[in-house]
Amino acid sequence: MGLASLQALAAALKLDASTACRTVDALVAEGLVERSEDRANRRRVLLRPTPAGKRKAAAIHDACDAFYAGIMKGLPEDRRQALLEGAGLLADLLDGVDGRCCPPSPRSRA
Repeated sequence: MGLASLQALAAALKLDASTACRTVDALVAEGLVERSEDRANRRRVLLRPTPAGKRKAAAIHDACDAFYAGIMKGLPEDRRQALLEGAGLLADLLDGVDGRCCPPSPRSRA
């Protein structure tokens, strides 16, 4: 993973900038991310994972892979492909959603 701007990260994760900033602040404090100023645009903040951050991300990916592999072992072989296809379709559909996990409550529409 290379450099990313805070704004690009917030957009990719469908977060508002203040939420992304607080999250990045915590990652910087833990030594998992370093931030720097963009020399071309001093208003932009650039982010880069530290070596410790890369190790942490790899460990999380490995743990998730092991978790899902364990779940898949419990599924009969002939049903795995159907599940994977359905999960892919669901992911495509969710990608088109505006970032909210739940519909707005009736009170928030007023």
